[in-house]
Amino acid sequence: MHRKRNVRLSNLAKWTVLLASCVTTASGSSAQTVEEFYRRNPLNLVVGAASGGSSDAFARGIAPYLTKYLPGHPAVVVRNKPGAGGLLVATELQHTAPRDGSYISTLQRNNYTDTLTGDAKVNFDPRTINNLGSMAKNIYTVFTYGKQPVTFADAQKREIILTAPSAGSGNAIFPVMLNKLAGAKFRMVYGYQGPQDEMIALERGEAEGRAAGYSTTKRGAAKQWFEQGLMHHLVLFGFTRNTEIPNVPTVLEVVKDPEASAIVRFMLAQLEFGRPFAAPPSIPEDRLAALREAFAAISRDPDYIADLARLGDDVEFLSGQEVTTLVNGLWSTPPDQLAKIKELLAAK
Repeated sequence: MHRKRNVRLSNLAKWTVLLASCVTTASGSSAQTVEEFYRRNPLNLVVGAASGGSSDAFARGIAPYLTKYLPGHPAVVVRNKPGAGGLLVATELQHTAPRDGSYISTLQRNNYTDTLTGDAKVNFDPRTINNLGSMAKNIYTVFTYGKQPVTFADAQKREIILTAPSAGSGNAIFPVMLNKLAGAKFRMVYGYQGPQDEMIALERGEAEGRAAGYSTTKRGAAKQWFEQGLMHHLVLFGFTRNTEIPNVPTVLEVVKDPEASAIVRFMLAQLEFGRPFAAPPSIPEDRLAALREAFAAISRDPDYIADLARLGDDVEFLSGQEVTTLVNGLWSTPPDQLAKIKELLAAK
């Protein structure tokens, strides 16, 4: 009997030691510094858009600077996950992404209001995520391609075919808004797999133009089109005109009705944080602080400022807290105004 009891006590002692070891290991893991964590783990940066576009360019351009400014200098792995106008990544960010600081993403600025303005139930609440900062404003333009100059007045007189990935993308939302509020006659054709696919479609004559971030039109093939006189800007989605194309009107100039202008201003407010980066909910506070500090440091880096200028953009940094304040303001929009915005966006 004594021998059996001793065996039981011996086994209990073993389990006690094992449990203590597990607790010690877990405690040591959670207690590692930010520098230790990022020295041992890469940072995954997921882009909610196809390669070749402005969102992709921003993500890939900022990656080496995140390595530079984050403690531990982690490798940054960029991957694209387009779909549903950025919502695939947005829902992943909120619900299934790792919450240890190893995952961040870019979002499409419309993702912050998709739940407010969409018809279908969107499983994403931007108030739950951790905003890291926005590096620039995102000014959109509608342009056409070809030898014949086209103006917005032309778009009010005849049908102009535009490409877009999907009805939920910014490439579609703004032209559709102009159809409803300013009498434009844009006809949207969906299903294109990113900017390069759309540019090829324009060269083939499948469509006349597209809506895009203005910075997108200042690089690659689009830049050559502009220099060759083959790109014609019709309208800018911004609060003020652009000095580089001073004769192109803003959307607030072509939308005359005051009530409609209020809707336009709601849509334009999203462009103030046009290049947002975010982390999942509930990541460790010290790693969140390090990520936010890294973005702030990048915005002041002369080399990054020069890199962004080559992409056709100026650094107009908003901190994560400032982005959150703007988002909360959008979410306080009165229900009657939201109903009108939803009605507008329902038009395809």
